[in-house]
Amino acid sequence: MKKLIFLLPLLFAYCESNQAELKKFEANSKTVSLFFDAFSNNDIDKMKSYVVDDFLWTPPMSNLDSLSIEAWETQMRLFNDLYDNIQFTNAEYYAGLDKKMKPNGDVRVYGTWKSNYALTGEATELDYYSVLFFNDEGKIESQSEWYNYSDIVPSVTESTNFIDQNVTKNSFGGNIYYPKGKASITNAIVVLEAGQSFPTHKHTGFNIGTVLQGEFTVEDDKGNKVVKKAGETYIGTPDVWHTAKNESKEKTILIGSVLGVVGKPATINKE
Repeated sequence: MKKLIFLLPLLFAYCESNQAELKKFEANSKTVSLFFDAFSNNDIDKMKSYVVDDFLWTPPMSNLDSLSIEAWETQMRLFNDLYDNIQFTNAEYYAGLDKKMKPNGDVRVYGTWKSNYALTGEATELDYYSVLFFNDEGKIESQSEWYNYSDIVPSVTESTNFIDQNVTKNSFGGNIYYPKGKASITNAIVVLEAGQSFPTHKHTGFNIGTVLQGEFTVEDDKGNKVVKKAGETYIGTPDVWHTAKNESKEKTILIGSVLGVVGKPATINKE
């Protein structure tokens, strides 16, 4: 009986601790729901109000980890530019657990993002899993996400005017060649506002960019210039200094890839 009397206060304390953390989890789950609602409503500023100033973001791409709030904000705005009617459906929220398997206030969430590709109206569905980590004030400190981005990449035949095949020359007429070494592919979705440009730079690997919207202008260090419009593809080779810009009056969106070498940066800016 003495052992039972001794254990009861510990049991009550354990239960009260769990209840407190579960209440925190419930409050934080509501924050996550509002966080996602803001994204669906294209209100990125509202999304930012739920995160700390030094928020860290880990997207599913294996070579990216703990990106800054600036990188996260850029990507969120980009998604909102590319997709319409964004909705988070079939949401399931679960309590995050510490090393002792006790609730700690963090939130694990499963669901499906549905949207339409802005240029074609094509419907997309993205199965999604995320863990959101909270501080004691109920703000999101960091977020890790897992999903297959290919699920929301639009059909090539619907989003472009033509498909280049058997390409042997780059956009300036030179031969295409691949750098030596273990291959590495870097992919990016690029958005350039009207008049915006990148600084002079070069790529360490063969590069290709398909314009989804607007136009894309590239000029190399010898003065050669090429302009690609929506549905067209720019093809470049390694180690050529060039500028890239949007000289049109509308936003430019393109999908770009650099086929480079492991251990080398995909892009080097000229100082």
